[in-house]
Amino acid sequence: MNHWGELRRRLLLTCAAMLALMVLLFIFKEAVLNFLLQPLHGTAVQTTAVAELFFTYLRVAGWGGFLLALPLFFWQIWAFLAPGLYAHERRVLWPALAAVPVLFYAGAAFAFYALVPLVLDYLLGFAQPGVLAQPRLADYLGFLFTLLGVVGAAFNLPVVLVLSMALGFITPAQLAAARRWVIVGVFVVAAFATPPDPLSQTVLAVPLLLLYEAAILSGKLLEKQRKKG
Repeated sequence: MNHWGELRRRLLLTCAAMLALMVLLFIFKEAVLNFLLQPLHGTAVQTTAVAELFFTYLRVAGWGGFLLALPLFFWQIWAFLAPGLYAHERRVLWPALAAVPVLFYAGAAFAFYALVPLVLDYLLGFAQPGVLAQPRLADYLGFLFTLLGVVGAAFNLPVVLVLSMALGFITPAQLAAARRWVIVGVFVVAAFATPPDPLSQTVLAVPLLLLYEAAILSGKLLEKQRKKG
């Protein structure tokens, strides 16, 4: 019961920080929304419901508070688990938990500044007389948050692979042997995640392949440490 009480206390602390961040983002809601509209390069968006803009502000503040609180969330998980772990387990788990929000933010930033503008330019580039390409605000944000979330999660591929190697489920040699299939798979995933545009697919696939290679290198370093130990 003491452990459950400590876990509840840490989760409540995280929720309180998340709520504070949501309130802060709502106070600066216009600036936050203007920032999120940057990939449109000045293309106007529209709202079609009376309260749509208000609920959009709430949605942006909610998701923003959740994402900004991720480092605190993983820190609380680490602080809860660490006392019950062996030293070698802490050496593996701590870098993994620390890397998750960092890689997620890196993936989301990459998608926001590099991938989303390419996708929007391609999709909004279709035009014909009598048709005005002017997306709804809610639809645009749904598209944006989905792509940022998918790419941010995909950037955590090295964490999953390194933990699997640390637990002995796979080896760096097996990952290296599967490289050609992984390349094909990554480009297939990129084809589904982006429009049928070779440039957008390549922009997404190349960083994922580099992260895969980084995971193999990390696994080899883990093997060397084990042999020395």
